Amino acid sequence: MSLPIEKAVEVVKQNLSEVCTVQEWADVMGFKSSRQFSKNFRDHYGVRPSKKITQIKIERVKMLINESEEVKHFIIANEIGLPDEQALYKFMKYHTGQSPSGIRQV
Repeated sequence: MSLPIEKAVEVVKQNLSEVCTVQEWADVMGFKSSRQFSKNFRDHYGVRPSKKITQIKIERVKMLINESEEVKHFIIANEIGLPDEQALYKFMKYHTGQSPSGIRQV
């Protein structure tokens, strides 16, 4: 039995380091098909699940960076399911146009 789609964002926030793809998110939510999960998600939230995962990861990175100057980028990368700080740099640069260090300065 699948969890209600209303719980999807909460579930991904709690499992952000383990949920990196829509298929993994659908699995955690208990859906048999990522296609059905995506349709239900899009109908409820108005955005694609992949876009929402990216948005949640960016929000988490910004929060962690601004929370403490001592937090290491590799720790942040692991927190959002990325392998290392280089992957974090590329992710943030691609999606926001800023490096993690640039976000800290803002």
